[in-house]
Amino acid sequence: MLRTLYQAGRATHCPVGGCSEDGLREAYHALKSGAAAGVDGETWEASGEGMEGNLSDLNRRVHIGAYRAMPSRRVRIPKPSGGTRPLGVVTLEDKIVQRAAVENILTPIYEEELLGFSYGFRAGRGAPCTRWRTP
Repeated sequence: MLRTLYQAGRATHCPVGGCSEDGLREAYHALKSGAAAGVDGETWEASGEGMEGNLSDLNRRVHIGAYRAMPSRRVRIPKPSGGTRPLGVVTLEDKIVQRAAVENILTPIYEEELLGFSYGFRAGRGAPCTRWRTP
């Protein structure tokens, strides 16, 4: 992966450092507005009021290496077959940084590496796109 980072002209020790303020803004708008609040209690709607200032501060902290992810809130979700499964709910800020890193840094890197017939978990591709050949 580091080789690819250097080849793509994105030489950095921390891939998250490649997130721009515009990338963070796009990530914010791509999140579900009704998603659960994280440990900090911040919701998508409440964050929207001071979004520009928040994103500018977040961008600054990411680039100087001061950004630290908050602990996740653990929730237990009931399973249809009985029992529960654990789910970690991260803060809104963490969701924004994670989405921006995946969309703007990791996806372009791995899209170059993946083969044309790889369809799983890729934007614009999925099971309906595949064609099965019968011998």
